[in-house]
Parts: sequence; structure tokens; C-alpha cells
Amino acid sequence: AMTSSPGGQRTELGRSEAADTQMTPSSMSFPLGGPTSTSRRGRRIFQSNIGATERRSQTSDQPSQQADPVVEANFIYGTTINESTARKQIREFFVSFKDEGSDEPKYIKRLDKVLDEANKELTAQKTAAGAADSEPVRSIYVDGVDVHQFDFQLYTWMVNFPSEIVPCMDSEVWQLALRRTQEAPAFSFQVKVLNLMESEHHPMRDLNPEHLETMISIAGVVMRCSDLIPEMDTGYFKCMTMNCSGAAQVALHDGRIQAPSTCPECNQKYSMTMIHNESTFTNKQLVKVQEAPESIPQGETPQTVVVYAFDDLYDVCQPGDRVNITGIFRASPVQLNNRSRNLRDIYRTFVDALNIQPSTTSENEVEEFEEEDIAKFKTLSEAPNLVDQLVNSLAPSIWELEDVKKGLLCQLFGAPTTPHARGDVNILLCGDPSTAKSQFLGYVHKLAPRGVKAVGSGSSAVGLTAYISRDPDTRELVLESGALVLSDRGVCCIDEFDKMPDQTKAILHEVMEQQTVSVAKAGIVCSLNARTAVLACANPKHSRWDEKISVIENLTLSPNLISRFDLIYLMLDRRDESTDIRLATHITKMFGEGLSTQAEPPLEPKFMQQYIAYSRSVCEPKIVDGSDAERQIQQTYTTLRREGGASGQGVVSVTVRNLESLIRLSKSLARMSLRTEVSVEDVNEAMRLIRAATFKAAVDPTTGKVDMNLLATGMSASMVAREQSVQEFVTQVLQEGPVTMKTSELLVRVSRKLTDAGDKTATDAEIQKSLRYMSDRGMVRASGTGSDQQVTFLGALAAAATLA
Repeated sequence: AMTSSPGGQRTELGRSEAADTQMTPSSMSFPLGGPTSTSRRGRRIFQSNIGATERRSQTSDQPSQQADPVVEANFIYGTTINESTARKQIREFFVSFKDEGSDEPKYIKRLDKVLDEANKELTAQKTAAGAADSEPVRSIYVDGVDVHQFDFQLYTWMVNFPSEIVPCMDSEVWQLALRRTQEAPAFSFQVKVLNLMESEHHPMRDLNPEHLETMISIAGVVMRCSDLIPEMDTGYFKCMTMNCSGAAQVALHDGRIQAPSTCPECNQKYSMTMIHNESTFTNKQLVKVQEAPESIPQGETPQTVVVYAFDDLYDVCQPGDRVNITGIFRASPVQLNNRSRNLRDIYRTFVDALNIQPSTTSENEVEEFEEEDIAKFKTLSEAPNLVDQLVNSLAPSIWELEDVKKGLLCQLFGAPTTPHARGDVNILLCGDPSTAKSQFLGYVHKLAPRGVKAVGSGSSAVGLTAYISRDPDTRELVLESGALVLSDRGVCCIDEFDKMPDQTKAILHEVMEQQTVSVAKAGIVCSLNARTAVLACANPKHSRWDEKISVIENLTLSPNLISRFDLIYLMLDRRDESTDIRLATHITKMFGEGLSTQAEPPLEPKFMQQYIAYSRSVCEPKIVDGSDAERQIQQTYTTLRREGGASGQGVVSVTVRNLESLIRLSKSLARMSLRTEVSVEDVNEAMRLIRAATFKAAVDPTTGKVDMNLLATGMSASMVAREQSVQEFVTQVLQEGPVTMKTSELLVRVSRKLTDAGDKTATDAEIQKSLRYMSDRGMVRASGTGSDQQVTFLGALAAAATLA
């Protein structure tokens, strides 16, 4: 037999004693006075002495002090824990525990607040519908650190035997509510334990059999949430014998509802049938949680854990949320197949959730922040050098590049989303290698409230959107969320964007503008939300950036995809002696003794992340009608359009998408300072960022002027004029004859005409493009390849045939 310990370890003696006891309803000990706790926690408390129930009934009229406390004690099955002692310690904890500096018991105050809210809801329900809902469940949140601080033994019992101790806590809370209201509450209570000690926080890959049936805490990213699963809590059975009204209610026990074998009225055997409409059900949901990316060991695949959420924990989290889960680690047998009762020798493990706490703040959840933190946020927002502090705190190890950091901050803060336009800012970082593009991406991924990091070369279309899998339990097809859907209301970071397959790039068109993902697979047709900001990094196709050609020619990206980015930063590695010296000094100090002084940010990453989450949840800047900011935006747009038209070459200096980007950036700059109105300074700074980023990328390498057509269509106005000029001279040469000539001769004659017109000579690529254009329209016919290729002008043949 195993040795017992004061902490209440499991003993073989307890198991053998319980085995000798008849497991009948009369031998079970349920919570006194209150409603029974949900049987999903599997409470197993039995009398430890044979016949103790009979002796208690025989001595019920005698004074209580004559009873032998040792003989009459209830011991929890399989342990040395005295139920009466455990209940007493639980009661003292709820009644006596006080926060430091407070005179009122913490959990009594919390209980009174829950009672007041519940009574108001019940009163409103009675007024509206004439009757209140039966047996609603109310949650009482208990901090594990408080239990450990109050009574170490009680904390040890709660962690080692949660299936037995937590139902006792439920019962004691109900008893306290009964004493404070002087009437039986119309609802039951469930204790939700959170914030366990560090020793109970386990990585998913470290969970092993020694943690079974103990309380643990895990953290990870939600990958999938199932639909609502109705789980029967109480079964209603009715006798099917004629003229018999016998009925019985059977509660769930050990995951099963045992049908009565005999009718309680007519004693007819096997006549009881379940009536589903009269049975009670509870909410249940399967949540699949995966290890957070930063906690995965190098070279290992991420581990997943299945979590079952019950009652009010249903729909608490969504795919993509980072959560901290407190629950009971359990194992259940698995059948070989549905037609056999044989079980596999490997059990399926899962976590029975007691509490699910999202670690990121979603919209309109300001109550998660303490008043002290909110005061710090407001103080920071009023600082005159707020933007400088935020810029220096973002990627402090990266030298300079302040404009890039400001653009990334605008992406992190974002702008309010309206029914007519998105509020998320999309950014593309492109340029030479070793210019800290991937470093910026990693910093943003850590600071973003939620999001997923992906690599273009290793991402597929279904991996970014959604994919179909088969549920292991029901064998039904279910939809699993991809990286873009998991990044909803966050930032999706994509590295090696230029190496992404063309099929995958095509999906991003809908995501970056409509912010949805449409799926039609295996009979599942739906539209998923992908309200995410996209941060992408891309390298030029020739390794080094060629400033003599456009952005479209440097990158293997389509123009309509590039035009969806609000900011496009060109990060070039230019040679400058003074800059190189300062950069080398910065890097050597980073790797030397100056690390503590060079990389120390003004704001801690955790505080900065909280400030971003707080600003996104409470601040929604607006552009007031008739304000100076509105007039400044309108004037900036019209001025830029006028400048483009004044050139007389069809140059488009700004588009409507640039106008929307200007509005988004202005609102995000106002949100940094927790302001509700956009100012003129915000508009000017947003326009400066666009000039430093997107306009710089849209410079025509031929003329040196900004032409947004270069990003929208891939060709600037000068490129279109050059193409038309080459086309005209090719047509002239072909009309001059002969009817059939070699391509090499055509190139020489066209180049001579271009030189005479004061233009540069033509290239073979330009000639081939013009010939393809004419061939598609039936003007020429090409035969042969390479230097032997010949071109026949069909227009001359048609004219000769007409004359004949």
C-alpha cells in the first residue's frame, strides 16, 4: 500500500475500504443543503465505515457531543482527507480572507456583488416573461494565490484532488449565500479557480501521467472552437406501462446516466424510457489549444491539448486568442471501434476547464485593466514626447529608421473600423538583404495583441485561409482556421512575401481590402472574418535592389496586390562612410558591454503591449465635420491631384486608396495620444509618412517623378509613352517593307528611327512586346525563333490582294 502524507495523498487503503462499501445512493455524501454540483467534476465522497449511515440515523436524537468524531467522519474516497475538516477550512477561507489594506472579506464582498446582480436579473426576467429561468449557474472566481497564502494544506488538497475539493467549495459558497440571504438561492454556484502558483504552470509537452486528476494551468493559442455540444446533465425517465405514471430523474455520474432498472411505482422491470424533452442539458464546447510560438523548443513541432469548456465558459475564447487555462487534467479510454467494447491501451487526455482567461484584451473589455494601470496610461498619453518614447521602445536594438518605426506603430494602434472602410494598416517592407526587415517583423509579432507569423515559402493557400479536417470523435468534416483567420483583430506577419506561390498571393486580395475569407469546400460554404493588418517583408528578385527599375520590376508581386498596402518602405543598403561608422559602433556595443545602456527601451514591452490594447479598446478618434483636419485632408488630396495633372503627361500623383490611407494613419496617430479627435498635426504627420514611404516607392525611375500608376498598373505615364513610341516606329518600318524581314533587322531600323527622334535605342524585349501586341490583333505573323525569327507584315499582303 502507498504511504499517506499530511497533504492528503492517495492511498490503497482508502480504495480497499471504499471497495467493501456498497456504492448505493444511501452511502453517498453530497453537499449539505445546497444543490449538487455538476457531475462533470466527478465528486466521489463515500462513508468510510460500513453501517455509519445507520448509526447516524439511530443516534440522531442524542446530543451531538456524544458522537465519536473519528467514527462518524467522512473521508474522501482514496485519500486521507477528512471531508468535515476540508469544509471547515474552505468556510474559514471564504469568511476570513482579506486583501492587504482591506477590512472587508474579499470573497464575501464578491459573493454579495454576485447575489445583487443575480437578483436584479431574476427580477427583470419575472417582470418580462412572468417566470425566471430555473437553476441558472453563477460563477465565483477564486485566486489560487489567495488560497495558498491563507492555508497551504487547503491549497495542496485543492491542487491534488480538485474533483473532490472543488465541489465542496461550490457547496460552501451556496451555504454562505443561504446564510446571508436567509433563503435558498434560486441558482447554483461554481467556483472558478485561476492564477495558480508557478509550480502548477506546466508546458503542454511536459504533461505526463503524474499530472492526471490534478489541477494544472497551461497557456497557448486557441486553434479551434467547436459548435455548442448539448451534454445531458439530468435524465428524465418515465414508465411506459399502461396506466402507470411512474417517473424518475437520474443525474450524470462518472460520465454516464444509468437508467433505472425498475419502475418506482409499479415495480415493472426494464419499463423506464428516457424522455429527452424533460431532461436537462448543459453547454459544452471543445477547444483545441496549441503551444505559443515563443514557447516551442527549436526544431520541435508544436503540441496541442484538447480542452472541454462547460456552462458559462462556452464561447469565452475565439480561434487566435492567447489564453491561460486552469483545469483538471484527465484521461478517458478510447474504443477500438463503435461496434466493440474493447478499449485501446492508450488513453486520450484532455483538460476539464475550470477557468479560461484570455491573455489579450478584445474590444470593449476595459474592465480587465486595473485603475492604477489606467492612470499610468493617461499620464503617458499626456507626455509631450510620447511618440519619441514609443518609437524608441519599438525594436530598440535596431538603429535609426524612425520613419519605419512610426509606420509600424500606426499599424499596431490601428484606426477604428467603419462599415464603409477598414481600419487596419497594411505595410510592406522591401529592399536589400540585411536591412532589419525580418527583425522588425519579429518585434511587431511580439507586441501585437494577437496574430500569427508565417513564411511565404512554407505557406499554402489553405494554410493561410481555412482547411477541412475530420473530427476524431464525430468523424464529421469541420473547418479549421488558417493564419489569416487566426489573426482576426490582430496582425498577420508574413516573411519572404516574394517567395509565396501565386495561388496564395491571389487570396490576399480579398483579405487586404474586404477583410473576409470566402470558403467553398466539401459542402461548407461560408465567409470568415479576417480583420487583420498585414505586415509583409519581401526581397528583390535579383537579391540586390536595382534603383534603375521600378518596384514592380524589382519584386515578383502583381501591381493590384502592391496597391493594397498603405505604406511601402524601401530599405536600401547605401554606402556612406559616416553612416557605416555609426552603424558599426552601435552593433559592436550591442554585442559588447554596452548592451544594457544601448538596448534599454523607455517603455517595457509588457507595458507597451497593454497601452496598445487599452488604446484600441477605449479610443475611437473621429474627423469632425467642418474641422481644420477635414479641410486639411481635402486640400492635400486636391493639391496632389492638381500637381499630377499639370505635368501634361497623364501622371497620377495620388489615388483614392492613398486618401483612405491618409485618413487611417491620421486616426492611428490620434489614437496613440488617446485623443478622440484628429488634429491638423496628425494629418500633416500622416502625409509626411506617406511621402517618406509609398511616394518614394512610386517614383518613376525614368523621370524621377511620383506616379501612382506605377503601383496601381505596373506602368508609369512615361513607360506608356515609350511603349506607344516603339509601337509606332515598328509599324512604320514594317509598312516601308519588305513584307518579310528578320527581327534583328527590324530592331536596327527601329533603333535608328528612335535615335533620330531624340530617344534611346530600342531593346529586343520592347520589340518582342510590340510584335506580340500586333500578332494578337492579326497585323503580323512571326515564324522561327532567336536570330532566325522572321516577321511578315499582314497589312501589306492584304493591300496587295486588294489591288490584284
